[in-house]
Amino acid sequence: MLTGETTIEDAGARLAMLAETVVVTLAHEGAVSFGFGRSDAFACEPIANPVDTTGAGDLLTGAYIWADFRGAEQADCLRWAVLYATLAVDTPTGIGGAVTEAELMRAGNALDLVPPPLAGTYSG
Repeated sequence: MLTGETTIEDAGARLAMLAETVVVTLAHEGAVSFGFGRSDAFACEPIANPVDTTGAGDLLTGAYIWADFRGAEQADCLRWAVLYATLAVDTPTGIGGAVTEAELMRAGNALDLVPPPLAGTYSG
């Protein structure tokens, strides 16, 4: 709607001309990121019976930023973000789905995701 384009790809590419990175969520299908002249897509693992999708988009955003700040490439940022959002829908309430960094890393390792270079360095 913002761009007047008719496809996700065209809309994402157009928005990416205005921002460094644009992420379009596709609900249970995953997400697509656009930026730096490229696009990446990552599909969700199938979820048989999602419990609650509240907050999944917020967690996707947070995980993308987490991965980006820790030095991950755009495609890997998207993978970690989609995984985090996917993990969240198995738990009631938005906050209930927010797993720890250690839990996220274990889930990512099970999928052979590349850990962000500075993962595990938070000392706040």
